[in-house]
Amino acid sequence: MDSENKWSINGFFTMMANIYIGQMKRESFGRDDSATKIYQFAIKNIQQRQEIEGGSIEYYTRLYEIADNFYRLSTDPKVRGEVLKKNMKLPEFISEYRERILGDDKRQYDMSELFDSSYIMSTDIKDDGETGKRLKYVSVSGVPYQYKDSQGNEFVIEEIGRLYMQQWNKAQSYITKYRITRREGNTVYTVNEVYSNISIFDMSDEKYREAVTTELLSERNIDLSNAKGYIGEIVKTPNKFKKEYPGHEETIGASMYFYKINDEYSLMYDGTDLSAVMLHEDYIDRTKKDRNEGQIKREVDGNHNNEDR
Repeated sequence: MDSENKWSINGFFTMMANIYIGQMKRESFGRDDSATKIYQFAIKNIQQRQEIEGGSIEYYTRLYEIADNFYRLSTDPKVRGEVLKKNMKLPEFISEYRERILGDDKRQYDMSELFDSSYIMSTDIKDDGETGKRLKYVSVSGVPYQYKDSQGNEFVIEEIGRLYMQQWNKAQSYITKYRITRREGNTVYTVNEVYSNISIFDMSDEKYREAVTTELLSERNIDLSNAKGYIGEIVKTPNKFKKEYPGHEETIGASMYFYKINDEYSLMYDGTDLSAVMLHEDYIDRTKKDRNEGQIKREVDGNHNNEDR
């Protein structure tokens, strides 16, 4: 792997992507065995380089893994349809499928470490009334808004609730719960319920809308945040990211996470909002569990009573 003659991991992936995009321009692609031929070509080249150059087993195992991932992707009819529909060039293809093939996370996804129950302290009952921080969830019936990302996928964003956080001075803030419906093509639907704050007003801004649809509402951000549905929010990129750290993409603190999408917008996870959502959802889960266990107990007791008659 130290040899300058060996492929870099990125170089190997780019080579396969370049061949694939070239083959996609042929009318016969998909009707012949092009995907298998690309795969066989890649495997043969890995074997030849391994015999000639040698190197670590781990390096070649990684190349074989990438070749396998690429083969699975290139034989996926949905992927082929998307590439053809959007007439993808090499840069768009790499941007769209790099993570899926290489398995590389471009940023941290698991945000559970930001949880701290002390951010949302329990309400105190005193002689002069209720003081302290508290949570209150209110159901909302919002207007569904429909948008498309740069790839043509449709998103419907619908507000379904608000989780209010009352501070010690009685001031309130809230984080919104949404139902997100994603439609890819004519047949594939994904529905998620997530917590965030999305500015519908700013969705008219192309850069903001793209940050929301491709980063905030990405399947990886939703699936891997590990924060009971809290997925962060899109905010203006802090000046220090643009000036002091122009090449810096993410920073993690005790109660905050920033990922710079571009100089205009960043993805932010707030420890207080995250902790509030996790505490609320844990309470909902416990309530459901207690209700289910109570229902089972009542049914068992009822059966026993009937047997005794």
